[in-house]
Amino acid sequence: MGIWGKNLTAVFMQTRRAVPRFLESCMSYVLEKYVDEEGIFRIPGDVNKKTAIRQFADATDTFDENLTTSPFEVCNVITQFIRDIPDSILMNSNLQTVIEIYDVNDAKDFVNTLYFINRALFSRIIAFFTLITKHPSNRMNASNIAIILSPILICDPQNPAFILPKNIIEIFLNHYDEVFSTIPALLPNGEWMPSEQYEKSLGDLTESFFCQSTYINPKISSMEDVEKKLEPSEQICRNISIDEDNIGHILKFLLCSDRDEMAISEQILENL
Repeated sequence: MGIWGKNLTAVFMQTRRAVPRFLESCMSYVLEKYVDEEGIFRIPGDVNKKTAIRQFADATDTFDENLTTSPFEVCNVITQFIRDIPDSILMNSNLQTVIEIYDVNDAKDFVNTLYFINRALFSRIIAFFTLITKHPSNRMNASNIAIILSPILICDPQNPAFILPKNIIEIFLNHYDEVFSTIPALLPNGEWMPSEQYEKSLGDLTESFFCQSTYINPKISSMEDVEKKLEPSEQICRNISIDEDNIGHILKFLLCSDRDEMAISEQILENL
């Protein structure tokens, strides 16, 4: 299958899920069996076992519990998957916006501007770590978890040593319900939402891409026509040829938030 180190759009195209199955299984494994284990995200675990878990997950999008006897390798695989997302889960182009998050409202506004796939995965991951912080026995409070997440959520291409200030991450962790109110990955009682229930709550993402009609006037031949905002006619655009370089861009755009029909038309016309 090969899902490791690929951008989230490509992973979605392969799995038809916002959150890969292996990642869901890893998080559930930790929450159900080892959530009270002290320092679960501090101890690196056995290198060979981590490699085996990763290779199996990359090939099958599943997690095999028989490959490990402790949570440490599993926790390391979770953080490594996040680290290896190209362009980062929060998207490196958003760096300036992210470092200017000062309160809950800033955090919520930022989350709602992320591409839908990034937003869905980020919500699920922060929900997981939020539950980890609620068990004092593991000694992984919000501050400690923030230290773990600081180097892996977003990068500065100009500064490889950049680490996201942990106070920003603590806002996401300490105010999860408010920040992710539009896309919650926890049940109303604060418990972990079952995987399939979460995917269902997101809607049919596959249908939203492959079966979505867009409004494009067939007479439009230039951006000058678009700017005139000609009256659109309803066209179902499925029988078109899209090269490999453009399909990822179009998919990302269709799954991002706060778009309008004219913006869709403009972006598609520019990239066909």
